[in-house]
Amino acid sequence: MELESNHATEILNSLNEDRKTTKDFCDFTIKAGGKQFPVHKCVIGSISEYFKKMCTTKMKESYSNEGTVKEISGPTMASIISFIYTSCIILTHDNVYDVLEAAEYLRIPSLKEQCKIFFKASLNG
Repeated sequence: MELESNHATEILNSLNEDRKTTKDFCDFTIKAGGKQFPVHKCVIGSISEYFKKMCTTKMKESYSNEGTVKEISGPTMASIISFIYTSCIILTHDNVYDVLEAAEYLRIPSLKEQCKIFFKASLNG
């Protein structure tokens, strides 16, 4: 008999809490818009092809354990990192274009899909 639990959600919630508080297991820092965001390589690399390549190829970022993303503002990056850890994002008419552009840049398909859903809802509403 195969049983299922919410184990995956519990792990991600625990890593998100670590990221926001003690940072005991954070092993990478993203710099964007003058802000620093401690994260876990395994989490950001699992959802973003951009971060996966940044952390695993012979780029300087993989050795220094930090990477700068000049193309994305601090508030947009904060929203995206929150999305990566929670699968939730607040989209508005003011931020959706920036988020979509960043999702394309970072290659995060699930976030692009959320932007599409927002646009469809806006057209129908």
